[in-house]
Amino acid sequence: MAASSSGVSIPASEAVQVLVSSLADDSPLVREASMASLKDIATLNPLLVLECCYTVSRGGRRRFTNMAGAFQVMSVGVQALSERDVDQTFMSKLAKIATAEMISSKELNADWQRAAAGLLVSIGSHLPDLHLCTLPPPLYQFEVGTYLDIGCGLGRRRIIYEPLPC
Repeated sequence: MAASSSGVSIPASEAVQVLVSSLADDSPLVREASMASLKDIATLNPLLVLECCYTVSRGGRRRFTNMAGAFQVMSVGVQALSERDVDQTFMSKLAKIATAEMISSKELNADWQRAAAGLLVSIGSHLPDLHLCTLPPPLYQFEVGTYLDIGCGLGRRRIIYEPLPC
């Protein structure tokens, strides 16, 4: 249990939830401080931090304005997981959120896109064979063999859409 300055103790999950909600604060100083604290906590208790970040990230950028911060914290949490704590179903949920955010946006904000990619890399380091068999709805609109341009600027690539066999 964590103790506040007034001497009243609150459960750790509630304290982490407050820190996660502070990632969307208007003040950059508050956002940076809460991110640093969450990254420290994530190295000690990654599952707690991942659950709290997952809860706020389910609404996407429209509900939670600092997805870059949430994805960065989740990436640290996933990296800190021990092999016995890695749950393929939960990692798949995190990967789907990151993937859905990346493919559903038309805005070019490198911060949250880089953070989402970092989360996917962290997940892949634990589960390199993880397949997302249930594709997010935006990919249903493409037929097999459709050319897709991904990335931005000089990192732009053209790929052919072919769903992975499940």
